[in-house]
Amino acid sequence: MEIVWNSVSEASNYHLQVDTNPAFGNPEIDTMLTSVGFATTELADMTEYCWRVRAENDCGWSQWSQVWKFITNTPTGVTEDELSGLPNEFALSQNYPNPFNPSSMIDYSLSNRSYVRLDVFNLVGELVVTLVDEVKSPGRYSVVWNGKDQSGKPVPSGVYLYRLQAGSFAASKKMMLLK
Repeated sequence: MEIVWNSVSEASNYHLQVDTNPAFGNPEIDTMLTSVGFATTELADMTEYCWRVRAENDCGWSQWSQVWKFITNTPTGVTEDELSGLPNEFALSQNYPNPFNPSSMIDYSLSNRSYVRLDVFNLVGELVVTLVDEVKSPGRYSVVWNGKDQSGKPVPSGVYLYRLQAGSFAASKKMMLLK
């Protein structure tokens, strides 16, 4: 398995964590790197893993990236029935914790490869931040919203809406930020 991410301007180091738990309480991989990629053969087959990365430059460490998920390769001879761990429908889950401070996790599932957009709006319908804007493979994903707008400024306490658009699927839910 190889994990690759975009470089960060003037970054000298990267900190990568990989775990089966999106809370990263005891990561299976917790390593410092100087490049924008990591390869390993030590992960279990047919297992869903989460990963995140942060960068370091002269100003210190950045915040963690959003949490990304992947499922490791299937060994030869596995039947379709054994692959049923992939979702069979699109879904958007309620964020947790809710209410939250300072950040909250948003989970969603994709049944097939789709262009995905996950946005957060305030109650008057103004876009606060776009959390996901890319094509994704089928699977289950988690994204952390840190209570900041597109420019990185903290938003005030209140109710916010988050909306997932994936192919022809669309769903919205409410969440509350308390400070």
